[in-house]
Amino acid sequence: MKLLLRSNDGKYSYSLTMVITAFIATLLWYILSIFTHIKGVDIRAFDGGAAMAFLSPLLLNYYGAKSLDAKRVVDSTA
Repeated sequence: MKLLLRSNDGKYSYSLTMVITAFIATLLWYILSIFTHIKGVDIRAFDGGAAMAFLSPLLLNYYGAKSLDAKRVVDSTA
């Protein structure tokens, strides 16, 4: 069993898997930051700048790879 997600074309995608995982981690941080303390664990306040610094390179990687794949399809049909 592969742990990678499949993109729209049916191929396994590392970049899509990284983006979805990072988004879930950021969302979990956002939700947990509502509480400051849970059973002896201090939770850091949510920082939008840090979240964007974490997500931006992964999103750029995903959309960059997607646009390169689209260009390859156009070039191969010409």
